[in-house]
Amino acid sequence: MDGTPTGVRQRPGWPVTAVLLLTLAWLAALVLIAYLYVGVGFESWSAHFGDDDEAARADRVRRSYALAMYFCLTLFVGPALTTTVAAVGGLRRTAIGYGVVAGLLAGLALAGCALTARDADRGRQAPTPPPPSPVEYCVPISGSENRCPGG
Repeated sequence: MDGTPTGVRQRPGWPVTAVLLLTLAWLAALVLIAYLYVGVGFESWSAHFGDDDEAARADRVRRSYALAMYFCLTLFVGPALTTTVAAVGGLRRTAIGYGVVAGLLAGLALAGCALTARDADRGRQAPTPPPPSPVEYCVPISGSENRCPGG
């Protein structure tokens, strides 16, 4: 005998370890992405007090949109992957729990990705030039006659 009571099914230890490691990796990834996002914000803030060219500003904006998109995707992918591993490993209640969390976070992540993509696309569009103003008066140029064209 191996010391287990009769009729008790013993599970392998790898699913529990894998779920634990995936959960820790997911939380660490979210913290890391949030830290990087705040760092880009501090760069933008400090640029207001120094020389800031258009290329550096565009790079910060691009990085902030990319980090926001990574955060939204990581928010959903972590629990979804953990759900799959728990289901394959035979951890039924754990799979159901992570599945519920993944389902709830899927809506939040989808909304965040959609808003980030919309804002990023809006930032790429060139602003429309102002309409030309109609000239209603004549300004004589130095060395020319004081006549206006057309009348």
